[in-house]
Amino acid sequence: MKKTKYIVCLIWILLLGFLISSHISFAQKKSNEKPLLELVNKFDTEIHKRFLMKPGVGMWRIAPINPIAHIEGTDRSLEEGKLLESFNDQGWQMGLYLIGRKITEKSDGKKFAIAYHINKPLPLTNLSASKMPAGKGFMREIKVAFDKFKTDESYEFERGKWSYFVRPVRAMSESCLQCHKDYVIEEKLAGKIYKFRTRKASDAIGVLVYAFSKK
Repeated sequence: MKKTKYIVCLIWILLLGFLISSHISFAQKKSNEKPLLELVNKFDTEIHKRFLMKPGVGMWRIAPINPIAHIEGTDRSLEEGKLLESFNDQGWQMGLYLIGRKITEKSDGKKFAIAYHINKPLPLTNLSASKMPAGKGFMREIKVAFDKFKTDESYEFERGKWSYFVRPVRAMSESCLQCHKDYVIEEKLAGKIYKFRTRKASDAIGVLVYAFSKK
């Protein structure tokens, strides 16, 4: 009888310890969310400036991609450098993905092909690209993000030890449409039937994904 009481007491102690540990972990996570979110939004603003001022297309406006490299040297703005230092000081490993979506009309004029272009991950802190998750692993969330960006400006999700902040890259003016001449999914109907329209300014032509993991 005493042995049974001892076992029950031990189980309760272990359960209580687990609940306290979970609560502390959750509280620490919540306390980190707001300052991290603020820094992400500031950094996203700086990255978007590259799409307005840097030559080239896609990932070339952010960093060299053959081979993939960090944002560094004279190519990095002073504000970008300060924000990256803040992420690093808070103990974050950080990387970036740029993912595009192109919808083209097939030859019969009745069907459309949807293709996603996933650039190699770009490490932003002291982190190698090989240590970052492959973009293909979270494409389900990216498709959700594209749908949300019809009206919203942000989307977040988690996978394992990584937290992801997704932001739209929009066609900022009519000049963007000279290259981005494809279609946009306006509505999903029954089954695999979609309603399309031609692209216009302000549509999301891609997404930036900021990935974070504690060192």
